[in-house]
Amino acid sequence: MENEQRKLEAEVLRIDVFESYLYTKYVVCYWGRLSQRYHVKEMLMKAFLAVSTIVVAAGLIFGGQIPKAWKMVSGISAVTAIIHLLINWQKSMSDAKGLGSALIPIVSEYKMLWSDVQSELSLDVLKPRYKQLMEKVDLIESQYPEKFLKFKKKLMIACQDQVEASMGN
Repeated sequence: MENEQRKLEAEVLRIDVFESYLYTKYVVCYWGRLSQRYHVKEMLMKAFLAVSTIVVAAGLIFGGQIPKAWKMVSGISAVTAIIHLLINWQKSMSDAKGLGSALIPIVSEYKMLWSDVQSELSLDVLKPRYKQLMEKVDLIESQYPEKFLKFKKKLMIACQDQVEASMGN
């Protein structure tokens, strides 16, 4: 009876470790991709601001009186500059990159733990290591605002597919 209980505990731990390993890989992928998205948005916004500033300056230099088109470009540029200041994609990019980077070593630790689970090391050795890894992930994720941790569905699916592909599924 006790042997059956240990086998059941080992199987539950095996499933938990594997799922946590996949989750951590997925989260690293997700935050890395989200950081890249914010970077692209930031660069596009800056490029638009640069081009619109040049257009407005050229209109002022060469246009004499400012026609409606120049006024419109100038207004859109001003609104975009204000939105750029309010959105702060730079901070979001930095937070996403920081969270993903902080979890990269945890993925390696989960990989080693998963290897040890597959080699059927003692539960007395594996359980504390698993608990410690879960606590590390919780600690890292607790350092970020909850609203930041809300996932974007399309990106989430793409990262799940990437993790599945990396695991050979």
